[in-house]
Formats: sequence, structure tokens, C-alpha cells
Amino acid sequence: MNCNTQFQKTFPSSKNEKSRSLNANKAKTSSSSELKTTYANITKRNIPDKYVEVSHKRVNAESKPQQISTEDEGLSHSNDIKDCFKYVKNFTRGHFVLFASQREMFRYRDRLALIPWLCVFDFDEHSRSDGLLSVLEDKMKSSRTLYVCTWKDQPRISYHGTQWCLVRGSVQEADSRTESDTKAWFKAIRNDLEKHMHDLASLVDNYTILKVIIIWPDEPYDAEYFQRALNKLDEFVDDYTTIIWDSCKQKTESEKAIMNMLKPDFILTSSLQIICKGIHEILGATQGASKFEYKLPTADEKNSPQIDESTASLLREDLDVLYLDNPYGETDLEVLKKEDESFYKGGNLSWKTFYCFGAGHLDAERDMMNTVVSKISQQYIENFKSGLITIYHAPGCGCTTMVRRILWELKSKTPCAQVRLNQRSNLQSVSQQIETLYDKTNLPIVLLIDGDDQQRVNHLYKLIDHSHMVVILINTKRYPYNMKEIILKENHFALDGLVSKDEASKLWKKFEDKCDTDRKKDNLSQIVEDVRSGRSHSVYEFGLATYLKDYKGIDAYIAGYLEVDDRAGLQPHHKILGYLSLVQYYGHTSIPCQFFVNLLGLPSKSDVTFDDFPYQVQQFAVPCQDEAKGNSIRLCHYVVAKGILEFILSSPHARSKKEFRDKLSPSARENLYSFVVGFIDDVKARRSKGVVKANILSDILTRTIIFRDNRDIGENELQRTRRPNLSRLLSDIGSKPPYLERVNLIKKLTEVFPEDPNFHSHLGRMYSLCRPDDEKEAEKCFQYALELCDRKTSGIKYEDLDESTKHTLKHVFHMAGMFYLQRISKYTGRAHGDKPEKRTTKEQYKSTLHDLLFFSEKACRYFSETRELTMFGYSEAHGFIGEISVRIRLCEFIHRYLSDREFDNLLKKKESDSEEAKYIQDSVIQIQELFLQCYGTIDIDELPQDFFDSIRWYSALFKEYASILENLNLSDNIYQRRLKVAAIKLRYGKEEMLGALENINKPQDIAEIVRICEMNFQDTRTRGLQQSRRALDLEYKDWINAVRHDLFKTPYFVEDVIQQVRYWNDTLQSPNSKFYHFIMLSILGFGLNGTPNDDMLREARGLQEQLKKLSKHLVKPRKPREWLGRGPGLKDILLQGRKVHRNDEDGSAAQRDGGHCHMTVLKGTICRPNIQRQTGYIQLDLGDKNRFPVKVFFVPVRQNPPLVGRQYAGQRVEFVMAFTNADGYEAYNVMQLEKYGCECGLKVEIQSDEYIGTCKCGRKVAK
Repeated sequence: MNCNTQFQKTFPSSKNEKSRSLNANKAKTSSSSELKTTYANITKRNIPDKYVEVSHKRVNAESKPQQISTEDEGLSHSNDIKDCFKYVKNFTRGHFVLFASQREMFRYRDRLALIPWLCVFDFDEHSRSDGLLSVLEDKMKSSRTLYVCTWKDQPRISYHGTQWCLVRGSVQEADSRTESDTKAWFKAIRNDLEKHMHDLASLVDNYTILKVIIIWPDEPYDAEYFQRALNKLDEFVDDYTTIIWDSCKQKTESEKAIMNMLKPDFILTSSLQIICKGIHEILGATQGASKFEYKLPTADEKNSPQIDESTASLLREDLDVLYLDNPYGETDLEVLKKEDESFYKGGNLSWKTFYCFGAGHLDAERDMMNTVVSKISQQYIENFKSGLITIYHAPGCGCTTMVRRILWELKSKTPCAQVRLNQRSNLQSVSQQIETLYDKTNLPIVLLIDGDDQQRVNHLYKLIDHSHMVVILINTKRYPYNMKEIILKENHFALDGLVSKDEASKLWKKFEDKCDTDRKKDNLSQIVEDVRSGRSHSVYEFGLATYLKDYKGIDAYIAGYLEVDDRAGLQPHHKILGYLSLVQYYGHTSIPCQFFVNLLGLPSKSDVTFDDFPYQVQQFAVPCQDEAKGNSIRLCHYVVAKGILEFILSSPHARSKKEFRDKLSPSARENLYSFVVGFIDDVKARRSKGVVKANILSDILTRTIIFRDNRDIGENELQRTRRPNLSRLLSDIGSKPPYLERVNLIKKLTEVFPEDPNFHSHLGRMYSLCRPDDEKEAEKCFQYALELCDRKTSGIKYEDLDESTKHTLKHVFHMAGMFYLQRISKYTGRAHGDKPEKRTTKEQYKSTLHDLLFFSEKACRYFSETRELTMFGYSEAHGFIGEISVRIRLCEFIHRYLSDREFDNLLKKKESDSEEAKYIQDSVIQIQELFLQCYGTIDIDELPQDFFDSIRWYSALFKEYASILENLNLSDNIYQRRLKVAAIKLRYGKEEMLGALENINKPQDIAEIVRICEMNFQDTRTRGLQQSRRALDLEYKDWINAVRHDLFKTPYFVEDVIQQVRYWNDTLQSPNSKFYHFIMLSILGFGLNGTPNDDMLREARGLQEQLKKLSKHLVKPRKPREWLGRGPGLKDILLQGRKVHRNDEDGSAAQRDGGHCHMTVLKGTICRPNIQRQTGYIQLDLGDKNRFPVKVFFVPVRQNPPLVGRQYAGQRVEFVMAFTNADGYEAYNVMQLEKYGCECGLKVEIQSDEYIGTCKCGRKVAK
């Protein structure tokens, strides 16, 4: 039976006739030389015009119907490979997934590596040892990142790499092997396979049509594996194209049935050898060229950072690195011409254009550009210093073009890159990519982040700042308000939308030559004359005057292309422009082209690009070329987006009014709600299957409808950073009670995304804001959101959750906690002595207190959950201030409704006698601990004013009762002892300063705190953990500071302390416990007063590695926490960080005035090769008996004089040493050791803190 006969039996007759006709016309095979000629004609740059898309969209008139089936949703079948290659557009567009189980060897199969596979599902267990992967692995790694995994591993699918998943496991990994029976195999891998399919679906959702290529298996039973895996893919991805490459082997009835069930869109019947040879002819010419050398400025001035293709591909995940030479290769001039036109309309200049034409091709220098370039060069790059530059800008003012020009100007001095953050970007991975760039070049890295979420920008900068990298981050931030409001801080700049006279002249000179008519030149000249005459014009007007035949202003520009017939309603192009305007004006974002497939009237499996949009849309929109996923579209300008919304939504009479410059007119706002609802309905129609969240669509809606702008520019320390209660869109909708439109809009989001807890939380928040009396409805929303969170985390530990899920959970828990806090605040007020919104009579006190205690319990639990989502001691911990506020407010409520005498008596009651007493006593402890945790978790510079207001409130409430709390004669247990410690500290609090150990000035108070801590430690050892892990961690840290307090008289030694610290670490394994255990082991291991202990040093090394991994999440991990001192006692040998002053400018360290302890001066040898400016190591000299090496980190460039370069490698130096979380040991004040001659002829090293040294001959040698 031949292939044609097989397909006749497999597929319906109508399709069989086409297949027979097609195969009959293709019966004659071409010779190899003829094939070569054919393939050459369809390479990427030489596709004949007649080779147009042959999928379900359209077919050129020259196409032969009998060759390719073009019936909608029909099957295309050919045995000519060029038809298949045309169908997939020569693999130059879209994303491809391969299903294979090839075991047979054939020529050219290594050419499969030329296709940019997104993912490969390989069903051959031997693939890596002697199968397809063994052939392709090295070749793929040379051109893109390759992640090889088995079904049980976590997915890692990305646009710039290939995930190769061994779906049946690998013979090289025993725990991945699976059963040979398909049912047993699928049962074992189903849940893990779903993770891979979900990740794949999330990546392509609404961005592209996935093209799944199936190499039909040689073995019949493999087809059953394929079918089950493809069925699982079908559950997650709505529309994808299935292409089968069939080598025409005899098929079983089972295979025929499976092929029929798969409903392929295209079948290519040909040998794999011919197919792979064809792939080489098409892609080999473009990918087989000489390898590109990725050059960057480097510290050794050779400009050769040794970046190979695989590394470059890894960097491309989230970075556009500006290499010294053009990495993009030749670019079609027609493409660049289109980009020029797009730029005049409001598009961005791509890096390709910069490489092709250099700086100044279309962009003109802005007034502030050279100032920013000079500041970065002189203040940061030359001084090898990190920094954060923030540029606030008006929408549509050309900021993106300017900052790219800034980066371009700097790229020859130091490595530069633009960071492309998207919702899938893992900030840890981005930080690692930047670190790779830094390690390769050993120079400061200048990064640009253009308009991303400020929280993510701050988080990334913290991650970078925690490392040894030197990074200058340029961050742009849109400011759609009056620019005159801005009070700029240091390193902040503001770019106005209006051009200066000098800028107008430069723009005129730049664009005049681009005007192809006299009318355009006249319009451009008029704008310049207006500016010189004092009239205001914006940057975008220069581009539009160059682009349009006759520019007469934005309103005329919009009206010239848009006509709305009130009787016919909005046409598809109106809706497209309206949606683009909506997300640009309110959300400053774009929409994937694929989203508009239905509005464009195209078949669902069409690959939508910018060229598919109607002329009216292309006039106002530009393609987004620089996003990680690409193929998105946005409105050209913010002001055009506003104008289009005004034109579409308002009445003709309202359009002529100009008084609403900063917001939409009342007429447009009146129709805004229904238009947004229509947009959400269209989003619902584009929702993928329920198992996929549709991240991109929910993200667009969140940015547009929910995100609130933060006008936090220029605040001083006394001002509060407050965001408005509502987003700009919600503020523009339904501004009068009962605000039904606002509530209904968020409710609509919950209907479209019922599985997203974020939207349900926001609905609850909207109820509480807009309909505060409807608290029951709000509570239902929060409860349902929390139920969804429980489902997400069922059976999963918090530490095992991915970054996105953690963020969602923290957000939901925090919003729920804030809801109950607001309910409490209605009865308590928002400050000490504040009048409450709802007054409570004496008669109502008990019942109201009962309700508020219930609300408090809920709120504290939710704020606690947010803290649990972040390991204690780590940054970004939410919920501290929330719980503090809850407890303080409720204590205020109790205090307010009791007389002073009643409150005194209440405090003296046993906790079992009174619910109020228990709550207050517990809160005194909890609030103080939360303050301390906040100090240890969040950088003090980033603490909001609310934090310090709460300290003041806490002191005002409890300070006068400190002596009562301290002397309560209650049961002797851990809880009551902690209350006493809190009361002691409370006595020493002042205004916004919390009472702490360093404020205590009475020896008996310090001794009492030490005694209480040690009693609690003993109770914990004998009775187990009786308090929270966080509380015990803080108690141990208090104790280790208290025994070193200047007023504590009892001497403690390291040998005594280490047993307590070891138990601390064994019990908690917290960053604090690891850190102090590491220090104690190190001090004893150094053997400063005796013999080094190699075993302790080895154990300390293990803890040092753990701390290094943890440090990426800690606040200022490179900051010295402790210093190595001189003396036998613990307080002498371990100096607290506050006793040593570290100069941030030159990196030196000095003893603070009044200190009686001294830092130990150590000796060592600078390790080789010592060529990095920021990273160096010193081999610590611990004497002749030391056998375990200890390396101490230091910054060569920060020493005086700098010790950078090979000439210093191997030099003997002295230094003082700090302990840090990031490196364990860090050397300061590093200087070369001085040597002095002895009478015997030998040289003796004498440290700076010594006057006399001892020679080996026994003589004393003086300086």
C-alpha cells in the first residue's frame, strides 16, 4: 500500500481528492541539484512574491489550488517540502515546538538544530546518549541557550532558548525512568507534564500561534505517547497549528486512527533526509555565516569579554546589550524606512537603527542629555561607583529616544544594556545575567529600564546593590501631571513635554531634510517660529509635521482619519483604536497583535502582525519591537490616545471644547464605562482555556483599570508617600454615589478571571471604598479570594512557590488585613487622640470590643501570613506596619473608654481573668517585636512615616505604664518575662525612637535582660519552642548584644557563648543564627591566642556558603555587622558595627571616639591574579600550624592607595576585618606590610599597630 492510499483511508473523501490531486502533480521528484536551486529561491531574504501565506488566511492568484488546500480549517497535504516551508514561512516567524522520538540515523539530521525550537518533547529515553539530542545538543548550544530536562523537572521555557524535555525520562537519570505501558507512563507523569504545558501556554498566550511539528514516529507504539501528550497540550492551548512530517512508512490501523484524531493542519510526506537537507538550504545561509565576535569594553582594554553564542543568547532573555559592533547583521533598507516613518508618528528608534546609522540619524540632542551623560561618566563610571538615576518625564516627550541616545553615547566607555522586564521576568535571573556581564568585563555596567513598574525596578536595584557589581541604573518614570510640581532630589531629572528654543532649532535642522514637500517644511518652520515667539509646542508635533501631508494639530489629525457614524455605531477599526488608546492613556501599555484576530475578521489560527491592521489603525499606531515577546502594537502618543478616546466617546458638540486639557471631557467620561465593559467582553472572548490564567490580558487590564499612580516626587522626610485611593480610570468613571459603575467594573473582571484572587480582592476593596456600609459584600469578596489562595497553596510550602504566586498571595493577604484594619479604624480613629468616625457609648463598649477583637484576630493573621511568605530576616516583608497599626488602634480604643484607674487595674489583671488585659499585655510585646523585626528587615531609609508615627503612638499609650507592666506579679513563664523586657525598653523610648539596648543607661536593667533571656533559653531547651520563631530569634540577638553592652559587668568568652549560639542555629536556622554561629566558629578557628582549629574553620566555611546564598535577599548584606576586635572577652574580640565608623566614600574603617576596644590587625597575602577592581581576596595568615585556607574578601580599588593589578598579587598586606552576610569576611584598611632589617640580615614584618617585631633569630627589631 502506498502513502496516498493510506491517507485516502485515513481522512474524509473531500480532502482525499485534494490529496490525490496534489500527490499526482508532485509525483516526479526533483534531483538534488534541482532541490538546491529551489531552496535557494526561498531563503529568508529572497522569498518570491508568489510565496505568500498559504494557511487559512489568503492565497495569491498565482498559487495553484490543486497543490495546496486553502479551505478554512481544512487539511493541506503535500509531498513537496517547499510547500511546507512556505506554510511555516521558512521558519522565520512564529514559535515552533517539536515532537520526536527518532532513533534511526540519517544524513543531515543535525540540520534540525537550525530551527529556533521553543520546546522539544522527546520520547526517546536514549536520546542524550545516542539519539537525536546527542546529535543536536552541542550545535544548539552554540546558537542559543539549551535547557535539557526530564518530565519531573521544573519547566524553563523562554523565547531565546530551547527547552528539551525527555518526556519518558532518560536512561542516564534513574529516577526519571518510566513504565513502558502508555497508561502507566501517563499516570506517572501527568501532573508534571501539565506544568510544562502550562508554562508553554502562558508563554504564547495571545501573542502567537504555536506551530507544533510532529516527526511521525518509526515505532507504532510511540504514536500513542504522542497522542496523550498532544491531548494534554490541547487542554492548555486553544489555537495551534499541527504539522506532521511523515516519512511514508507503513502504518497500523491504530496509527491511522491517531493521525485522524490529531486533525493536522498540514502533512508533509517526504523522507527526513530530504526535509533536513531543505532546512539547511533555507536556514543554513543565514545561520551558517562566520561567527560574530561579541565585543565590549573590558578592564584589560582588549574589548574581548569571551562571550559565546550561548552566553549571548542567555543575556538576550532580558537584556539588549550594546556591543561595540553591530550584532544584528544586515538589515533590509525597506524595513529601516518603515521604522523612520513609525518614528515620525511616535514610534521608537530600535537599536538596529542606531547600529546602521549611528546617533543623530533622526534624534536631536535634548538640553539635558549632555548633563546626564557627564554626570554618569564623571561621578559614577570614573569613580567605579554604583548609582540610581531617575528621569521623570511627561508622556510623549521623547524620553525613550533621549535615554537610548544617552546609553549609546556611553557604550564605548563601559558596557551598557537595556533591561526588558516583562511579567515572566524573574528578577533573580535578570540580576544573574547582569552579573555575568559584569564578570566578563570587570567594568561598571550602565543599565536602562524604561518605564517599568517602580516596585520591580527598586527590587532589581536592591538585588544588584547586594552584590559586588558596580551598576549605574537609569530609570525613566512617566509623570502625567503638572511638571512644575516636581521638587527634584539628587540624581533625579525631569524632562518636560514642551521643547525649548534650542531644542526646537535642533529638531528643525534634523527633520527639515526629511520633509518631502514644501508644505511640510512650512508647517515645521511655523512650529519653530511659534516656539521662538514664546508659544508652547511639544516634541511629537515635529514628527507629525514631518509625517503628515498637512499637519494642523492633533484634533484635525484625528478627525481626518476617524469618522464615527452614530447610526452605524463603532466599526472594528474604531474599537481597535479605542482599545489601544484606552490602555495607552490609562495603563501606558500595549496589546499583542494576536488579540485583535477576531476584530480583524481573520481565521483564528492566523498569525497577526502590524501589517494586518487597516490603514486607519496604522496611521495612529506603531509596532512594539523591543518587548521580550515582540509582535505587540501601541498608540503612537499619549495625547493622541486621549484625543481618540475623546473623539470616540464624546458627542460632536463636546469635541469642540478645549477646557479639559488634563482629563477627558464629561461627555467622554459619561460613555467611558460602557466602552471599558466592551473591552472586557472582548478580552473574555479571547480568554484561553480555563487552566491557563491568560497572564498578559489580566496584566493589561490590571495596569489600565486598577494601577494607581504614585505622585511621590520630591517628598521630604516629613511628608507621607500616599497613592490616590483609585486609579485614574476608576476616578473618571461614575464619580457620584453610589458608584455602581466602579464596583460593577471590577465585578466584571472577576467574572472574566474567576480564578484570579487579585481581582476578587480588589472587588472587596472597591466595596469598602465606594459602598462602605456594604461591609458584608466586601468581606465575602475577600473570603473568596482567600479561598482561591488556599487552593493555590494546598499541599505546597511557601518556600516552594514561584515568585509570581508569592507576590499574588502577599498582595491578597495584605489587602484582606487592610480591610479589617479599616473596619477597626472607624471606631478608633487613625491617630492618638483622633476622633473616631463611629462613636461608641459606654453601653456599647463591650459588644463593640468583642467585634473589634474578632477583626483584630483576622487582620493580624493575614498580616502574619504576608510575613511568612518571606523568610524572617529577609527584605520585602509586608505586614509589619499593618499589624502594628491594628494593635495600637485597638489598645487606643480600650484606653479611651476606661478611666486611668480602670486602665491601671486592667493591666494588673492576670491574662486569664480578662480578654482586654491579655490583648494589651500581648500587644505591648508584639508591637515592640514587630518594630524590631521591621528595623531588621527593611532599610531604615525606606521606612514610611507611618512607622515612626506608630512608635510615637506606642510611646504615648504605654510609656507611663511601663513601671506597672515591669512589676506585674504574674506567673513566671516565657510570655511574662518577655513582657518585662518590653516594659524595660519602653522606659527608654523617645518620640519617634524606639527603646533599645543601646539607650539603656542602668547596669541592673542590662543584667536583668540577660538573666531573662537565659531563663527563656533554658525553658526552650527543656520544654520545646513555646514562642514564635521570630520572637526567639530576636531574643537571641538581644542577648548576644546585651552580654557585650558596656554596662554589663560579667565577662563572657567565645567558648562559653558558642554552645548557646549553636543551639540557636540548630533550632531556628535563621540568617541571624547562621551569621553568629559562623562568627563564633571563625574566631575559635583562627586560634588568635593559640593554635588554629581546622575543623572549626571547615564548619565555618559551610555556613559562609549558606550565608552567601541567603544574602541576596537580606537588607544591605555587604554592610559590616560585626568587627574582629582584640581581647580575651567576647565584648573585646567581637565589636558591634556601631562601634566602628566606615567611610562610604573611600571604604576606610576607624574606631569611633570613646571606644575602649580595638580592632585586631591581621596579616595575609593578596591572592592571584588580582585583576578585578571590585573583587579581590587575601589569604589570611594564621601561622605555621594552619592547614585550612581562609580567604578574606576585599575591594582592591577602594584601598589607599588602590591595590588593583597583577603587580600586587602575592604582596604581603595588613588589614582589619569585618563580618558580613555577603562574604563572611571582608578586609578594610588594606595596606602593604612594612619590613625592617635585622642585624642578622633578615627582614621583619611589623604591623602598623606594633612598634617592635621579633626576628627568627630571636632579636627584637624596632621600626
